[in-house]
Amino acid sequence: LKGRKVAGAIIKPMQALKPFVEKHEIQLAIITTPATVSQHIADRLVEMGIKAIWNFSPTRLIVPPGVLVRDEHISLGFAEIAHHLSQLEEAGLTEEV
Repeated sequence: LKGRKVAGAIIKPMQALKPFVEKHEIQLAIITTPATVSQHIADRLVEMGIKAIWNFSPTRLIVPPGVLVRDEHISLGFAEIAHHLSQLEEAGLTEEV
């Protein structure tokens, strides 16, 4: 995918990340990778100076003190939304389109 344009942004190689993070003084990263690589990515981000990680990957990350990780569990969020919609339907509060 390197070099391809997606939603107006050019995909760059991982080697370009550290200079970009340093140049723009970025402190927050979002991880959406598979569990098998998430810890490795988190370790690299912390080495670059990232101080907060918003983690959408399906794994718990281990980071040093001073780095915040906010875990998001998409499947749990989806289950909550599905339950809510089911309750609305059972109560007759949904409209047919």
